[in-house]
Amino acid sequence: MTGSISKDSAGSTSATMSGTWIEPDFYAIISAKGSVSVTSTNTGSGTGGAVTVTPPNTTVAVGGSATFTASGGSGTITWSVSGGGSLSTATGTSTTFVRTTAGTVTITATASGGGSGSATIN
Repeated sequence: MTGSISKDSAGSTSATMSGTWIEPDFYAIISAKGSVSVTSTNTGSGTGGAVTVTPPNTTVAVGGSATFTASGGSGTITWSVSGGGSLSTATGTSTTFVRTTAGTVTITATASGGGSGSATIN
């Protein structure tokens, strides 16, 4: 198998793989080639630069928790949550989310310089 992965200046990632194999008891060579393109939705934008939240998505059971970190942007990071849960801290480069109810939750990190990014919790 051969392949390549590339990322353009807009943050889009493309991967291409191709391969050749020989099927047992079959007297021909079968070839296949495919490609996939993925665009990240985790990196936010803004005048202060993009903020990346890690992990970009995760699953947390009711009563469970997960720690998130933010990188990039400029200035102080402020955290917010939309959905059933609470955050251990509202500012800083990391926070811990504690789930209180079921449903989809969005965690957002916003830099005081204007950039933001988010993560989804299922």
